[in-house]
Amino acid sequence: MAEHYPRNTVWFSAWCAKCRKDTPHSAAGCRKGSCLTCLAKLDDAHAAAPKKSVRSQGDLFPPAA
Repeated sequence: MAEHYPRNTVWFSAWCAKCRKDTPHSAAGCRKGSCLTCLAKLDDAHAAAPKKSVRSQGDLFPPAA
């Protein structure tokens, strides 16, 4: 059965299937939201990923005069 939390709940401790331990979760609309530990790891992975360089279009589309 789903657990419901008061509207003023910011985060609470719950079991995360991905982390396989009790971690803080956000409260989204009075229900269990995302795991804050997994979100932090995901943000770190995105920040560490190499940035894609912007390639120029060359002479294919010259700027309008």
